[in-house]
Amino acid sequence: MPYKRNRNHTYQNILLDNVQILANYISGKSKNLKFEVPMPASKNVPEFKVIRQKILNMTPKQRKELGLNKSTLWYLKKSLESGKKPRIYQKVLEKTRLHKIFD
Repeated sequence: MPYKRNRNHTYQNILLDNVQILANYISGKSKNLKFEVPMPASKNVPEFKVIRQKILNMTPKQRKELGLNKSTLWYLKKSLESGKKPRIYQKVLEKTRLHKIFD
């Protein structure tokens, strides 16, 4: 997530920084106590059910027309069928035209 000077950090590092802020406040080194926890932008988080249905119903012909690799679609379908939430990259979203749903 973007955090402090818009650099990307893991939630673990963000938590560590907030704990350090708390420690400085308790020890008296700082008089300000303000925690910063960035939340993911909901605008960029797609509707999972819509994506799931579109991927599961995609035919090999549709996959070819969209320019997706056979293995990409296979792994996406495999993870969806096993009940996992697949990692769908922006490039795949754009190719499958799913990003238009969220504009």
